[in-house]
Order: sequence, then structure tokens, then C-alpha cells
Amino acid sequence: MRKNSIEKLIVFVVMGLFFGMSVISSSVNIVEKSPNQHNQLKQADVNIIQTSNHDIDIFDNDQELLSCDHLAYIGAGISDFWLYEFTLNDPGNLTCICYEEYMWLLVGTWTNSRNILACSYYGSSLFEIDPETCDIYEIGGGSSGITGLSMDPTTDELYGLYGVKGSSSGSDLYNIDPETGWQEFIGSCGVTWIIGIAFDSDGVLYGWSNSTDNLYTIDIETGEATEVGSLGINLNYVSDGHFCMEDDILYLAANTYTGCYLYACDKDTGACTLIGQFENNTAVILLAIPYWSNQPPDPPKFTGPDYGKPGVNYTFCVRVVDPDGDDVFYLFDWGDGETTGWFGPYAEGDLICFTHAWSEEGTYTIKVKAKDEYGAESGWVKHVIIIDGGIPYIEISKPQKAIYIRHRKIIPFIVPVIFGDISIRFSAEDNLSGLNRIELFIDDELKEIFTIIPWGWLWNEITPWKYKHVIKLIAYDNASNNATKNMTVWRFF
Repeated sequence: MRKNSIEKLIVFVVMGLFFGMSVISSSVNIVEKSPNQHNQLKQADVNIIQTSNHDIDIFDNDQELLSCDHLAYIGAGISDFWLYEFTLNDPGNLTCICYEEYMWLLVGTWTNSRNILACSYYGSSLFEIDPETCDIYEIGGGSSGITGLSMDPTTDELYGLYGVKGSSSGSDLYNIDPETGWQEFIGSCGVTWIIGIAFDSDGVLYGWSNSTDNLYTIDIETGEATEVGSLGINLNYVSDGHFCMEDDILYLAANTYTGCYLYACDKDTGACTLIGQFENNTAVILLAIPYWSNQPPDPPKFTGPDYGKPGVNYTFCVRVVDPDGDDVFYLFDWGDGETTGWFGPYAEGDLICFTHAWSEEGTYTIKVKAKDEYGAESGWVKHVIIIDGGIPYIEISKPQKAIYIRHRKIIPFIVPVIFGDISIRFSAEDNLSGLNRIELFIDDELKEIFTIIPWGWLWNEITPWKYKHVIKLIAYDNASNNATKNMTVWRFF
């Protein structure tokens, strides 16, 4: 039902005086807190992300409208300010987070910075509210007292609307710098007393008027408003609204002539469905529904060995990297049926290390994934480790038990006897982790380290007056297992 604008103006002025004198009244029913209670509320520990999908059905003409228990915040009071949290399906159950005396805040919006921006009731200042700590900071302001505030989730651009007093051309739309509060005039809406605005998930701006009780879309380039349809609500005072980005429904905290109620409104028709009355008929002047484009943590980049031995603990480390700077949990699956479970949370930049031992030989695929504090998970990152408990095979093929003259085998003999130079030849292998290197010693002096085949070394050193020598080969696999082969030879010249 449309109302006469003059009657609306009279009612609004009376309501403004009424709220300015006191936020504690029989119609509002806000219970004043003692100083001790105020301090306790300021120090409240608030978990701001508690979303799930428990079903609650709200019907309009026997059709299901929504199913949502998303966390939301409301602000109440004029000369003082209360911040409450509640779930969208239960406005009759409010939890007071904090109270601030002489903090005259009005409409607000949630931002991708995970805080609330609000405007002062008198003047034009923009404020930031941290819902975890309830710290409130003044940012600054432009020239007009803003009565509607919303941030475009697709661009992070902040817009404000001045529509309390109205004008012949209607309410005015502004672009607002969230860093300074400075306002840039865009244009007039052409509709009297649009008192609230909200962006949907696609970046379309909507507004509602307590003069016409209609819903409008607003062109953010010109400020021009286009009627969508009737809300079906008899708005009486400043009413704030916000879209839930999960279901893309407009939620409206509407102050009416009979109380303050939460509605879910169809953005295509304007029609609103009652969810419930706010606890103690609290007069709501700010509604903010948390959202953000939360990105999952980066896929873990972890360091650790590629090979190991059974029963030995090995260390694997990951560096915490999250695009949003969130705290992160980690889960390791060791590939042998054991997992760490979710460990954490850890802060951005932390180096986190885990140890594990495998009891049996084999090839194992380690998997690790990350999850931020809001539940967004990275994909699995895989790493293969080979657990090897056996020693490599190594054998000397030349010289053998024979007499050699300048590399040539002349005749078998009881011991290797060498005259002149000789090429030492050997073979080696490891079937599980693979060969890493082979070390060759003559009389315990390291002569060569071999990493590629063929294996061989020319022994052409002259050792006068020393004829008995020991050739020693040590083969290492990639798991640091090793095998040794010794041969005693007689060499002349």
C-alpha cells in the first residue's frame, strides 16, 4: 500500500526524535547493560564463520522460498550501538557481541576484507567494525549523511545512498572510497526516500523506499531507479538489507509500524516473506551477512627424501601459503594406511614439519593437502618414497684369479697376479631404490667415484717396492644401504 509522502515525513521526524532521546523504549525493548556487562561484551570471543546447510523451510503460497542458516549481524541503537549475531533462520535468537556508548552508527555492509562498514547516524563519517574483536575505527567522510550502504561483491566498489530527507529529484547515489570515506556524487534516483541499498551476487544494485514500499534496481552509472515491484511491507523507519551470497536472496531487516521483522525478498518481483520478528522487538538499523571470495590454500610444496630405510623416521616440511592469508591446516596420508589427521592451524609463512617411518620395504605414495580455517581445501599433492632395506649387488669381473700381462689374461692362477697396467672392471645393481654411486679404493685410498655405467678404471700407477695391494669397491643405493667387495692382488711394474 502506498502512503502519503507528507505523512511519512512527519512519522520519520517523530521517530528520529524518539530514537535520538533514547534507544530504550517500550516499543524497542533494548535492555540496558551494566558497565561490567559492557566490558564483558567487548571482550567476547566470536567465531564469525559457522555456516552449514540445516534445512528450514519458509513458504510463500505453499512454495519453498529458502533454506539457509547463514550467520548474520545486526546493529541496533541510535545514541549508543549494539552489535548482535544471529542466524538468518532464527531472528528471535540474538547473541550480543558488544556495546559501544555514544557510537551513533546507522546502515552497514559486509566487505571482502571480512569486516563491516557502517555510517554515522549524524554527519557523514564512514566506520569500520571488526566483528571478531568489536573494535570500531573511524575512516572519514564526505559531505552527505548516508542512509544506505553496500559494497559490490564483483568489484569491491562501495556505494552509498542519501535518502532520508528526500528531494524533488529523489534519493541520491554516491560512490564512496572505502579507504577515506570520501563521497563522489553519481546521480539522483528519481524516487523519494529510497532508504536502503544492497548488491546481489551478480553486482546488481537494489534499493527500497519507505515512501512507496517498493523494490527498485538502481543503475550504478547514473543513479536512476527502476521499479521491480511491491515489497508488501509497510515500512516505517530506516530499514537495512543485505543479500546472502549463498542463496542470492535479499534479506530485509524492516522496521514497520508494528515492530521489527526479518523478511526474505524475491529480487525479481519484490515480494517479501516473513521469517520472524527480532528478539525483544529490537529496532535494527544495520544488517550485514558475511561473505567473501575465499580462495583455497595453494597446493602444498613440501620437502623431504625420495628414499629411506624401514623403521627410520623421515622428516617432511611444508611452508604455509594461502592467497587470503588465512590460517591453514594440513593432512598427510603416508600411503601405508596411516594419516596424520588435520593438523593446525598454522599461520601464513610458517614452516611445518612432520615425521614418519615405514615398517616394510616398498614404494609408497605420500599425499598431502591443505585446508584453510574456513574449510576451503587445496587438491592433493603427491610424492613417491621408496623404502629399501636391502644392500646392492656388486661383483669384480676383472681381475680374476689369473696371471695378467698388460691387460691380457694369460693363464689361471691361485691369486690375481698383474704385470703392468690393467683395467679394473666390475658390475653392480640394486633392484628397489637403484644405485646411487660406487667408490673404488686401492689400499684404502679413494681413487674414483662412479655414478654412471660402464663401470671401469685404468690402474696404471707405478708402485715400486710394493707388490701386494687390496682393491675395495663400495656400492651405495639411493636409500644409503651399501655393500663392499674386496680383492687382494699382486702387481709388478
